[in-house]
Amino acid sequence: MVVHRWAFASVVALVACGKSASEPAADLVDPLVVKDAQLLGSGAAAQGKGRACPAADRVVLVEPLYDANDETAPPIGWNLPLAARPAPEGATTATITPDEAKALGVGPVPKTVWIYRAGQPPCRGRITDLVRDLDDAPGSMSIDARLEGCAPPGRDESGPWLGLAVDVEPKGCELVTPQLVAERVGEADGETWVRPSKATPIPPVIAGLVPRPQTACAPPACEPLWQVRAAVVAGKPIAYEVTTTAARPDAGLSLCSLAHEDDHALFTIGKTGPKKLDDGAGPWQRMVGVFYDATGPRQMVLTARGVYTVRPIAVDGSAGAPVTRTWYLANVEEPTTWSLAQYCGD
Repeated sequence: MVVHRWAFASVVALVACGKSASEPAADLVDPLVVKDAQLLGSGAAAQGKGRACPAADRVVLVEPLYDANDETAPPIGWNLPLAARPAPEGATTATITPDEAKALGVGPVPKTVWIYRAGQPPCRGRITDLVRDLDDAPGSMSIDARLEGCAPPGRDESGPWLGLAVDVEPKGCELVTPQLVAERVGEADGETWVRPSKATPIPPVIAGLVPRPQTACAPPACEPLWQVRAAVVAGKPIAYEVTTTAARPDAGLSLCSLAHEDDHALFTIGKTGPKKLDDGAGPWQRMVGVFYDATGPRQMVLTARGVYTVRPIAVDGSAGAPVTRTWYLANVEEPTTWSLAQYCGD
């Protein structure tokens, strides 16, 4: 059996840039740890009336599991990444014991994970085998747990696939994935860059908070580009992700010499209005889902370069301390930033 890493395959495609062989690797000593899987867990004291979502450390990422002998067939099950490590010489994919997993830095493993899929109620998955999986990237392996009890996704079903590691069904805690709500982008015509011909404006609620380029950007010398994704519940956004590019074309509108300045921002909408989240150091992280309940957004889930991060959200929309976990060892060629400038090859 084999798993496929989907971190950047399931989100809106942007141009990768900012590649660097010196980019620091993700923390290798931050495996999944869920010490007790009660509904409110370590966050119970902070959970107020009406809150149904558990603490941030209960949010997990899950993956489809494929038959290694026929990877073109639909998935056959589910996989829960626990940690990632450099693969020892001669290592193979194999079932391991809890003691072997512990020796690799894996702490207590949850017994139950409720898997969320679009249009379906959460499904209770049960942890079975612990497995050491060799990844596609040379020299990388992951320590995983298999999940049983939930039907696998369809072949063409796109992620993200997220879950909650709690014993009791987390009724009232829902998941919404982001959708494209606004953009202004250019196009490519061979090796020529084509200026934007249409645009959907940035939503007014966050327009004044979106980062501005260091140098003023106005056509024709500079074209402001943007793409806005939102987590929308009952027609109302509860979180936004904005990618911006200030594109400065030359006289010939050459695609491959298009100068650009890029930026990225995350926002939540709380009881007191929009709040901008600190992106933090390191690679930009893409919003892949938001867990919410009757009180509003509770957890924002982000992915980047082999890690996923859960940001707990307070009632006023402010973000608490992040929970970040390594789920595969990123290749240095994976993007660290994103651009709306067209890509024309290395």
